[in-house]
Amino acid sequence: MNYSVNDRLSKLIFIELKDLTVLKKINSNLYKKLEGKEVLFPVDLKMVTDKENPKRSDLTMDKFFVGMLLCIGGNEEFIYNVYYEEIILDFDSSQEFYKGYIYSLIQKNELFEAYIMLKGLSKIYFNDEYKEKLIVVLFNLKDKSDFLNYEFKLQIEDAIKNYRNFNKAYLYKSMMERDDGNYILALESIDTYIKKSNDGENEEIKNYRKQLISYKNYEDGKEKIYSSPKEALEKLIPLTDIFNNDALLYYYIAIACRKLEMYEQAIYYLECSRKIDIDIVEVVNEIGLNYASLNMYDKAINYFETVFKVTNAVEVCTNIIMCYFKLNEIEKMNKYFNIARSINKDDEVLKELENFILGMR
Repeated sequence: MNYSVNDRLSKLIFIELKDLTVLKKINSNLYKKLEGKEVLFPVDLKMVTDKENPKRSDLTMDKFFVGMLLCIGGNEEFIYNVYYEEIILDFDSSQEFYKGYIYSLIQKNELFEAYIMLKGLSKIYFNDEYKEKLIVVLFNLKDKSDFLNYEFKLQIEDAIKNYRNFNKAYLYKSMMERDDGNYILALESIDTYIKKSNDGENEEIKNYRKQLISYKNYEDGKEKIYSSPKEALEKLIPLTDIFNNDALLYYYIAIACRKLEMYEQAIYYLECSRKIDIDIVEVVNEIGLNYASLNMYDKAINYFETVFKVTNAVEVCTNIIMCYFKLNEIEKMNKYFNIARSINKDDEVLKELENFILGMR
């Protein structure tokens, strides 16, 4: 789908109303202001060509209303917007029409058009109802394009800044930060929402907050795998009850176990990972590293060679070389030395391994 505001606005046709009698009935002051001026009024071509609309050929006010609102929501700088806004505000009963029309758009999954119209309504009527509907629609559109993702974030920040009583803006901000992987900021926002709305006893909100804490612990644990593996395990192992179908979680736990020289436990978690996803080569390589650490080089080689067939990586090749060296299988070791040199003879680990083995002979 083409998520282009300009493309949607191109479906409008602009006409000059020679007879402003209808406008005179709506707003006599505006009628006088526009009399003699060349103000163009938008008609929604989509409504004119809609075969399901029995009055599609009639030049009715609803076609003007939709056209005007699309202009306001789609192009804030459009020269006639100030007149369109006055007409819409004077025709206050039209709000019920807009709500019904936007609801029908949402039902038909025409969310992009609903977004433009809700943006227009939010500009004309400064209230929480339209702002929240706009944010919800954008939440469902934000992954469609960078522009819509930016719009989603912009509307949330605007709601926080300018809609002081719209506490739900912090809930949406929390969801935005969560989706961006900023779990600390997501927690701060949900805590602000709970504080401002007194919604702390809501089970759905409590579960959402617990979920955020779990995500945060997951990220914290991953970051500590190498620098503080014990802390990493304290954060990651409890998460196996929550993310029990996440193969990578077990892989991260296994790395921390290996760093703590808990090789059997590492292999256990790696096998758990493989039960979920058998195709993660990093997991297979990690099993090889743990068997090698247990001096079980025959087993380690089987895993390393499986990984090497897939990756052709020099670092895996050097692991194989070291295993064959430990097993004193010189012919096979030399074979893999030649293979490693053909991949990258300047690899630093390979050079160190060559010097080490030559020094042992």
